[in-house]
Amino acid sequence: MRVIGKTYTIDYCPTEDMEDALGICTMAEQHIAIDDNQTPAEELDTFIHETLHALVRGMRIAFPSVEAEEAVVDRFGAGLAAIFTDNPEVLRYFQRLVREANNG
Repeated sequence: MRVIGKTYTIDYCPTEDMEDALGICTMAEQHIAIDDNQTPAEELDTFIHETLHALVRGMRIAFPSVEAEEAVVDRFGAGLAAIFTDNPEVLRYFQRLVREANNG
């Protein structure tokens, strides 16, 4: 997956390999690991959450602490997951816009 000019690999890992986390974003290795034992709704939230970590770090958005970054990413991730879950037509709209942007 491309995030701000960098290619991230995404792996789905067993719970016991996840260090008590549902997802882990490692910018130095350009890697996102996602616990493979989640419901689809949890996985969506985790995927967006970890992608947001890659985005804010790639854009060099500064936070006063790791906890502050985690709080912001957590809230935005949950909010976006809820928007996409509650409004699937929004994803279809985004897909159309992306197709048109890539073809235009």
